[in-house]
Amino acid sequence: MSSNFERSEEIVNDDVELDYLAVHPKNKGKGIATALVKSGIEAAEKIGIPIFCMAYKAGLGIYSRCGFKEVERIIQDTAQWGFEGEYGAYFMVYDVPKDN
Repeated sequence: MSSNFERSEEIVNDDVELDYLAVHPKNKGKGIATALVKSGIEAAEKIGIPIFCMAYKAGLGIYSRCGFKEVERIIQDTAQWGFEGEYGAYFMVYDVPKDN
């Protein structure tokens, strides 16, 4: 199985990539993450290029609400490293409307 980075390189063509978006826990629920994602969308729409991002479970809802579509996911069982549960990486794309 390829790494998340390798897989994202295979998916990304000439896309804008949103990378490492995080909001401090004290500031969650204030719309900061949504504003950051929408800022990226506005920039991509100005130049007419789709956006790619690799999201984790915590950010999946924000990207979905902003219009991103999941194109692939990799779910790994973390038991092999002594943890409980799963680790998921969700590859998502925002297609810029053609009329921009």
